[in-house]
Amino acid sequence: MVDGFTVLITDRNRHVRNFLSRELSAEGYQVEVAADGRDLLRKVSQADPPDLLILDLEIPYSGGPAILERLRRANCLIPVIIHAFATEDVTHPAVQRTAAFVEKMGNTDRLKTAVLKVLREYYPNRFTTNRRDRKEG
Repeated sequence: MVDGFTVLITDRNRHVRNFLSRELSAEGYQVEVAADGRDLLRKVSQADPPDLLILDLEIPYSGGPAILERLRRANCLIPVIIHAFATEDVTHPAVQRTAAFVEKMGNTDRLKTAVLKVLREYYPNRFTTNRRDRKEG
């Protein structure tokens, strides 16, 4: 059901990036990772950008709110899920405009649920098409 969706994980911690990459890959997502704000901006600007961005607010080379503002100014339409510890940044207007906020708690079930929910909300036709293709095939 989630085949064909690409998720970009941006987190300051390499271990978190790798863990989330394994978890979401096991769910059927194509996963890319970015270690910092520069890498994130490069990946969302490519010809075939990801379908969803999972963003840690404390990424290097430009914190989360600043990156979100840059994406907004660039008219980037990729939905964003904030995956972070609760900080004062959660009240920042740019953070409030994201698709979802999932607090880091060590359990990925809430994040996986949020990913699926956001993808269904932003790309409903791709889910309908996938179901129809499977029934016909």
